[in-house]
Amino acid sequence: HTHTHTHTHHGRSRGTSAARNMAARVNPTKARLADVGRTIFQSKVVLITNLTSTNTGSTIRIRSQLAKEDVGLKFVKNSIANIALKDFPKRKVLGNLLRGHNAIIYSDHDSPVAAFKAVQAVEKEFPNMMVLGGAYG
Repeated sequence: HTHTHTHTHHGRSRGTSAARNMAARVNPTKARLADVGRTIFQSKVVLITNLTSTNTGSTIRIRSQLAKEDVGLKFVKNSIANIALKDFPKRKVLGNLLRGHNAIIYSDHDSPVAAFKAVQAVEKEFPNMMVLGGAYG
């Protein structure tokens, strides 16, 4: 049989380290996806876009157009993006834009203008994509 030891630490009851580790364990898929989100949010330019009713073909065309200008596009679930944003206090405000079906556009261009121009060109061709906001720096 197993024993569970509890220790009082500053008035709180704590279980064994195994029990604490179980409680602290994050779903590995969510943790991996949050890492992807962190990679995106540490880019110099991050834009949150609303992208509605795209099919696979148009998504591929949008991605390839942006890639020509060294701009990336990722679909990240809003819940995952919010987990990742916790690590970036200066970008936390972007969480307010995460509603509905979003894509995150990101770039490490020294000048945000190059990234914005690439996105503008895509917006003209694909009116179902709309930039909601972003951050630079």
